[in-house]
Amino acid sequence: MTLTGNNMFKFLNKNNPPTKAFVTFSLLLLFVFILLLLYFMGSYEKNQDRINMESVSVNSFNPIDISNDPYITYFGDQEDKELKPVITKYDPNYGPEDAEVNIVYFGDYTCSYCLEQINMIKGVIDDSKGINLIWKDYPEDKISSNSWQGALAGRCAQSQNKFWEFLNSYSSQYSTFSTQSGLSQNQFNNFIFGLAEATDLNMKKFKSCYNNLEHSDVLASSIAEARALKLPGVPYTYINDRELLGEFNRALLIDEIKRALDR
Repeated sequence: MTLTGNNMFKFLNKNNPPTKAFVTFSLLLLFVFILLLLYFMGSYEKNQDRINMESVSVNSFNPIDISNDPYITYFGDQEDKELKPVITKYDPNYGPEDAEVNIVYFGDYTCSYCLEQINMIKGVIDDSKGINLIWKDYPEDKISSNSWQGALAGRCAQSQNKFWEFLNSYSSQYSTFSTQSGLSQNQFNNFIFGLAEATDLNMKKFKSCYNNLEHSDVLASSIAEARALKLPGVPYTYINDRELLGEFNRALLIDEIKRALDR
């Protein structure tokens, strides 16, 4: 029997279970195919964004100009004077801004000891008066590195006034994460987003800030300052005029704070 025209239409509309099942199954396969196509297109776009990010250089971002900031004393370009770190409105601080003792701490989000030490310093400040902790980022100068991305995430949290809450969450979980994972960019991003959500950040704003590399000029400025100070690495700590490179314990920190207060 040849089916043409209206006969074909009538045949498809007959109470014919095998034909209906075939049409239903075909439509289902088409639907699944469209979903898979949309998924892989989204994955491709994400991968392209990552590739573009990896090609970005730190030199693409100009350090912020702090020379006209009325809230700081600019160290300028005077080579005949010993340079000291500059406390700016961009630097997260923990403690009173008019403190007698300022602890300026250059750290890195992939430096496990930095993360442990910063919590120890905060504990000393909680038990004391007149001490202010200032955090400065000194990450790797590679935009796609976890070091830079961690610092970037911290600054995005800072824009929502939750820098220290985010850093607390990050420092408490980073060692476990770095041990259990391969530290790929995707794994690290998921780790960061999980922390941001746990810190009750506005995720839409946070992801926009993080994905668009906002505040990278601030990070570039912090790196430029660290290099101008000729810092050999992290952690590097200033306690007023005293400088400490590397590890130190609570007892030494308390002694240095007492020394600074006695001056």
